[in-house]
Amino acid sequence: MEEQPNNNTGENRPGGQGDRNRNRNRNRNKNRGRDGSPRADQPGRTPYERPEGQDENPTGIYAGENTSQTDGPPANANTDVPAAQNQPRSGQQQPRPDRPDRDRRDQPRDGQDRRTSDRDRSADRPERGSNDRPNRDRPERSGSERSGIERFSRSGRDSARPASGQFGAGRAERSEPAERPQRERSIYDRDEDNVPERQEQYEPMAIERQAGESVFEVDDQPTGGASRPPLADDSTRERLIVGISLGDFNGIGPEVILKALQYNQLNKRCTPVIYGSMRVLNRYRNLLNLKEWTLNGIQQVEEVNHRLTNVITCFSDTLPVPVAEGAEGETPPTPLPAADIQPGKVTPEAGMAAFACLSRAVEDLKAGKIHALVTAPINKHNIQSAAFAFPGHTEYLAHAFGQADNLMFLVSDVLRVGVVTGHVPLSKVRQGIHRGVIAQKLEMMTKSLKQDFGIQRPKIAVLGLNPHAGERGLLGNEETDIIAPLLTDLRQKGQLVYGPFPADGFFGTRAYRKYDAVLAMYHDQGLIPFKLLAFEEGVNVTAGMPVVRTSPDHGTAYDIAGKGVADETSMVQAIYTACDMVRRRQEYQELTANALKK
Repeated sequence: MEEQPNNNTGENRPGGQGDRNRNRNRNRNKNRGRDGSPRADQPGRTPYERPEGQDENPTGIYAGENTSQTDGPPANANTDVPAAQNQPRSGQQQPRPDRPDRDRRDQPRDGQDRRTSDRDRSADRPERGSNDRPNRDRPERSGSERSGIERFSRSGRDSARPASGQFGAGRAERSEPAERPQRERSIYDRDEDNVPERQEQYEPMAIERQAGESVFEVDDQPTGGASRPPLADDSTRERLIVGISLGDFNGIGPEVILKALQYNQLNKRCTPVIYGSMRVLNRYRNLLNLKEWTLNGIQQVEEVNHRLTNVITCFSDTLPVPVAEGAEGETPPTPLPAADIQPGKVTPEAGMAAFACLSRAVEDLKAGKIHALVTAPINKHNIQSAAFAFPGHTEYLAHAFGQADNLMFLVSDVLRVGVVTGHVPLSKVRQGIHRGVIAQKLEMMTKSLKQDFGIQRPKIAVLGLNPHAGERGLLGNEETDIIAPLLTDLRQKGQLVYGPFPADGFFGTRAYRKYDAVLAMYHDQGLIPFKLLAFEEGVNVTAGMPVVRTSPDHGTAYDIAGKGVADETSMVQAIYTACDMVRRRQEYQELTANALKK
């Protein structure tokens, strides 16, 4: 076997004689010019060659290393070093006599050689800014040429540095920068003496709309010169006006309204206008300890303050008696005195006041003075009168806007549920289940999901009427005879409708998560699971209407009225949902108006 060479000799090991010879030759060549002669800054010798007659320097400062401006050892160097300091310590490697002096332990390494040589060269240089600095021959520049580059000149940089003596003594004073010459005036310079006065505020070139006029009408010409400030189309989009009816003032309606609008926290999204009574609201403010928050009383919507919560007083000391439709020309009945609030009590005065607030809000909604309406809970019994003969808000609004039918649609972040038959007795539910009404409710729900919630292709689940969806005719034939054939026809037309599903298993297995909305056959079939899953944040939406109307998904709650424990989350969500629906409807109308025709 061939014997391998031993690489661990002194010549080849790291830091051995071979490395030191290479470093020494590199340092020696570095301090010489290309022709091999020593450089001017170290004439006659290399940086590590000691002059004749000079012994080894025990301080570690080698010849040629200048630490001050004068020759000789530094001022703080101790020249009287005891001889013991030259002796190596115990355990320290002894210098070998057969090696030259420069190979001893105190010999600097390659990186130290370079730093030392740099210090040697810098010691021979004159101080920056001193008088013995050689002047370089540069071409003389004109004043206009010099002004453009003066900020980058060396004198300009030096003038920005601290003066001599600030960080240490012995530094030369910096030269002051030359004075910048005056630039010649250009024709594009701004005349500061003839600056025109500030013009009037720019108004966008859009069709202006007089405050208080309908937002649903289109004006051909802008209105100008009126006493009320005009509103442009863009400004009405940015600032929505949402009306809120008071509801039954003996229930939790006033409490949840005040809590939702407390400290004007919703004014960044919209301008709220409460249709109620300043007297009633102040009573509840004192009762709920909301005295640090003020309300802005107005008479008309045109007087709104967008930074405050506005209140239109619909009744004060007296209550107007509701008049049946068509009897407006007759002598109006004598108004009744308004009773004080009685939280938790069912009184006829509260029902009359609730209708007065609702009718005033609907008038402004018809006129387009408000963008949406949020209704607080009412008592469906004490509000009944000759002018209000409806089961609830939904039917009254459908009649007021001339709609033959609408859809009660309850929405939340987790579930959306609509019902085919709304506020009807359970004994009459079967009479309202037929092919035409189911198809109409599905059409309203699909349109609302598109224009109010931004869902382009909604996926809808339909529940059955009978238990277990009829068990194929064993428990009823409505599913096999009415619902299933209708859904098959709609699917063939491209609609994503599925069912009928048994209600108990559908909600028990949480299958509603796979669909955008659910259509139930009657009131309790859809609202019971909805309120179990999303009672606090649920919102009631009236779909199929030309206007936006929302309300909380709870009632008057007389048992907790006036106690300060009512949760306002559903009212807050109702206001937010109304604002979102208005925005999405505007976007939907713009998209459909500009859509390309096939």
